[in-house]
Amino acid sequence: MNFTRLRYFHSVAKMRSFRRAAEVLNISQPSLSRQVKILEHECGVELLKRDSTRIVLTPAGELLVSQIGKLLEEVNDLRAAMVNLGAAQHSRLSVGAIQSTLDHPIPAAIAVLHKQHPNLMISVRGSKSSDIIEAVSRGTLEVGIVATPVIDPRIEVELILKERYVAVLPAGHRLTKLKLIQLADIAVERFVTFPRGYLIRQMIDLSSLEDNTSLAVATELESIEAIKALVRFGNAVSILPQSAVMGEIGSVGLHYVPVVSKRLEREILAVRLASNRSNTLINQFVVALRQVYDAGV
Repeated sequence: MNFTRLRYFHSVAKMRSFRRAAEVLNISQPSLSRQVKILEHECGVELLKRDSTRIVLTPAGELLVSQIGKLLEEVNDLRAAMVNLGAAQHSRLSVGAIQSTLDHPIPAAIAVLHKQHPNLMISVRGSKSSDIIEAVSRGTLEVGIVATPVIDPRIEVELILKERYVAVLPAGHRLTKLKLIQLADIAVERFVTFPRGYLIRQMIDLSSLEDNTSLAVATELESIEAIKALVRFGNAVSILPQSAVMGEIGSVGLHYVPVVSKRLEREILAVRLASNRSNTLINQFVVALRQVYDAGV
């Protein structure tokens, strides 16, 4: 059967009119009628009963209409998938991400996405949440992974997960035997963290204030990997979000214990312009990132 003839017949059957169907399909009425007759000949059965006032479907016509509807939906879905695939093969995705996600969650999500779109070019920019949100609002980044609330009505926000913070300890440290750590447990330890002005430092300071605990900050570093390296040398401890300690790379010689604190929790969010809601690549990237976090490795 010719797919075009099936589509023509479906239009006539739904509208119960050759004239209206011909206008919608932008072909002449005689041509439309001829194509339907050819389809009936191919089927070997009458599909329509025609008279001067109306069109009535035969039982065979009713059956064919029900099946054509499903077929048209499948063909439309297939066409959309092919268009998206073709676009992905010749396009790129720009991502902004906070520092704590750059060493493992983002690369792991990219690896998943590349299995679906081997030719996709992905550009990742590491930055602060506020800068990422601004770049997304300007359209210079297509999707951002941030950890602060968004109030811009143009931006759509999707929760990836709520994550806890962990104490980062040298392997063999006296506190590694604990299943949970209070801030008071590490108050006597040399503490390494980010400089003031960083969100992670701000959350740690607020948590210390609420718990009436003073941490002995001995070193300030702007790099997560540098913080982990200093802890690995054995003369300091730290606190980092779960995202920063995922994956095996960089974890040798370190031990992680969840920190008990209401303040030391945060939401990891995917942000994009609302106009990009149906962007297939962004949707697949967000799904891949959520899979990485769900796996927890």
